[in-house]
Amino acid sequence: MDGDASPSAQKWLRIHNSQEWPDYYEEAHVEELRTFFDFYLKDADNDWMQTPRVRYSVLDLEGGDRIDIPANRVPSV
Repeated sequence: MDGDASPSAQKWLRIHNSQEWPDYYEEAHVEELRTFFDFYLKDADNDWMQTPRVRYSVLDLEGGDRIDIPANRVPSV
C-alpha cells in the first residue's frame, strides 16, 4: 500500500462536532448507517452513492458550529 489505510476507492468520512456515543446513536445517523449497510450488504437500490464522500464540522467556541460541510474527496495522508 502507498500509505493509504484502505486500498478501496469506496470511502466515506464524516467528522462530527460532538462526542462519539451521542453522535453515533442520533436517529439520523443510525438511519444513515442503515442505508450504508443495506447498500453494501444487501445490494439495496438506495441513494447511498449520492452521500458526499467527506463531511466535516468546523467548531466555533462562541456556539456557531458549522456541521456536515461536504467536500469532494478524502484527504490524503
